[in-house]
Amino acid sequence: MEVFTSTSFALILNAVGLLALRAVLSIYLRFLAVGGFLCLGVVPWAFLDRELVRAVKLSEYISRDKRP
Repeated sequence: MEVFTSTSFALILNAVGLLALRAVLSIYLRFLAVGGFLCLGVVPWAFLDRELVRAVKLSEYISRDKRP
Protein backbone atom coordinates (compact mmCIF):
# COMPACT_ATOMS: atom_id res chain seq x y z
CA MET A 1 0.00 0.00 0.00
CA GLU A 2 2.88 2.36 0.81
CA VAL A 3 4.48 1.78 -2.59
CA PHE A 4 1.18 2.33 -4.36
CA THR A 5 0.62 5.63 -2.55
CA SER A 6 4.11 6.95 -3.28
CA THR A 7 3.83 5.84 -6.92
CA SER A 8 0.48 7.59 -7.31
CA PHE A 9 1.88 10.70 -5.66
CA ALA A 10 4.89 10.61 -7.97
CA LEU A 11 2.65 10.24 -11.03
CA ILE A 12 0.51 13.17 -9.90
CA LEU A 13 3.61 15.30 -9.33
CA ASN A 14 4.96 14.25 -12.72
CA ALA A 15 1.70 15.22 -14.45
CA VAL A 16 1.57 18.58 -12.65
CA GLY A 17 5.23 19.21 -13.48
CA LEU A 18 4.66 18.40 -17.15
CA LEU A 19 1.67 20.73 -17.31
CA ALA A 20 3.68 23.51 -15.69
CA LEU A 21 6.60 22.89 -18.05
CA ARG A 22 4.25 22.92 -21.03
CA ALA A 23 2.74 26.23 -19.91
CA VAL A 24 6.17 27.82 -19.44
CA LEU A 25 7.38 26.54 -22.80
CA SER A 26 4.23 27.80 -24.49
CA ILE A 27 4.76 31.29 -23.07
CA TYR A 28 8.45 31.20 -23.98
CA LEU A 29 7.74 30.05 -27.54
CA ARG A 30 5.13 32.77 -27.99
CA PHE A 31 7.62 35.35 -26.77
CA LEU A 32 10.24 33.90 -29.10
CA ALA A 33 7.81 33.95 -32.03
CA VAL A 34 6.88 37.58 -31.37
CA GLY A 35 10.56 38.50 -31.03
CA GLY A 36 11.37 36.65 -34.22
CA PHE A 37 8.53 38.39 -36.01
CA LEU A 38 9.80 41.74 -34.83
CA CYS A 39 13.36 40.96 -35.86
CA LEU A 40 12.41 39.48 -39.23
CA GLY A 41 9.50 41.79 -39.97
CA VAL A 42 9.99 45.25 -38.52
CA VAL A 43 13.76 45.69 -38.63
CA PRO A 44 14.24 44.99 -42.37
CA TRP A 45 11.24 47.17 -43.22
CA ALA A 46 12.66 50.00 -41.12
CA PHE A 47 16.01 49.56 -42.87
CA LEU A 48 14.35 49.53 -46.31
CA ASP A 49 12.29 52.61 -45.44
CA ARG A 50 15.42 54.45 -44.38
CA GLU A 51 17.21 53.45 -47.59
CA LEU A 52 14.17 54.44 -49.68
CA VAL A 53 14.05 57.87 -48.05
CA ARG A 54 17.77 58.27 -48.65
CA ALA A 55 17.37 57.30 -52.32
CA VAL A 56 14.46 59.74 -52.81
CA LYS A 57 16.42 62.58 -51.22
CA LEU A 58 19.44 61.78 -53.38
CA SER A 59 17.34 61.72 -56.55
CA GLU A 60 15.73 65.06 -55.59
CA TYR A 61 19.15 66.54 -54.98
CA ILE A 62 20.46 65.26 -58.33
CA SER A 63 17.40 66.51 -60.25
CA ARG A 64 17.58 69.90 -58.52
CA ASP A 65 21.32 70.24 -59.21
CA LYS A 66 20.94 69.93 -63.01
CA ARG A 67 21.58 73.13 -64.86
CA PRO A 68 20.14 73.90 -68.28
